[in-house]
Amino acid sequence: MDISCVIPVDGRSGYLERSLTTLLRQPVDDFGVEILVIDNSRTDELRSNVFAACQRAASDFPNDGSIALRYLAAEHPNPSHRNVSYPRNVGIRVARSPVVLFADADILHVSETLRQHLSHHRREDNALVYSYCRDCDPQIPLDPGQLRAALSDANYSLRMAASTDWFGGMCFSVRRQRLIEVSGCEESFSRWGYEDYDLARRMRKRGASIIRDDQIQTLHQVHPPQSAGGWLMKLYAGLRQSCAIQATNRGREWGAFKGRPIDLASSNQQVRTAHAG
Repeated sequence: MDISCVIPVDGRSGYLERSLTTLLRQPVDDFGVEILVIDNSRTDELRSNVFAACQRAASDFPNDGSIALRYLAAEHPNPSHRNVSYPRNVGIRVARSPVVLFADADILHVSETLRQHLSHHRREDNALVYSYCRDCDPQIPLDPGQLRAALSDANYSLRMAASTDWFGGMCFSVRRQRLIEVSGCEESFSRWGYEDYDLARRMRKRGASIIRDDQIQTLHQVHPPQSAGGWLMKLYAGLRQSCAIQATNRGREWGAFKGRPIDLASSNQQVRTAHAG
């Protein structure tokens, strides 16, 4: 495998299935890909829905083995924990590739996202790469032409950062070893947002380049917010920057999980067999 695409998901199975559709149809004839769906849903029913969405996506897009679609349910010890840092860290732990691409479950991939991110890391050893992203209608048809047209639809907001410190964390990539060196994403962020800003700050301190490539084009399916408290996480992120706080993950195991990923290319196991306590 050359690149692992880690998708943290918290019950949004409909958005996830559409996102997987745009990933699985990308041409990957000259490199290997694994897609890791890390399910942090809060109920068994939601986990079952997510697993079923992954199964449907796998059956709709049979491939020659260049893409492996894998599922792991990894539950945070605190049921109210809604930040994506923990499932992203689980993805870092189980990824089998030197490059990790993090893509939120509600992202539609318009350009050849996998190839484009991988090409950056083949040229640069210490970079965080993120992409162009605009909001879109969550019911937009997945026709490639309509997706491309939506990229310039001024009726929807751009989701890109104005500065590299506040990069857009919905679709970004880093070499796995660089993530391990900074102890992964900060798990003390408990609510939505700003853990991406914290990661960029810590990586820049270790000499990483933060790169926005507008040729890597994605869309964000607009949806009602699922987690309140973003303002508190923004305040927390600012405090961590002011105090130059490094990862509090140090000294304890981050991204801890039980079980193992299910390979959906060949497995007929039920979702409960992958559940991590």
